[in-house]
Amino acid sequence: MKRIDGTGIAQKVHEESKQRIASLAKRGFRPGLAVILVGDDPASLAYVRSKDKKAAELGLHSVKHELPPTHPRNGS
Repeated sequence: MKRIDGTGIAQKVHEESKQRIASLAKRGFRPGLAVILVGDDPASLAYVRSKDKKAAELGLHSVKHELPPTHPRNGS
């Protein structure tokens, strides 16, 4: 069985992504993350917070749209 260092691989991918994002920004492009959050489920809120934090660390533009659980678009 081969062991892999998931943490090390993730750090490498994040550093490479950060460099690529910075390179794009220098050329006038700013990649981003957009999230639509419906309701106030604690697990979903925590997940979105972690993605927003990582986006900031990487230099991504991040936008979050929050909708109430009874919003007409979600069928409730």
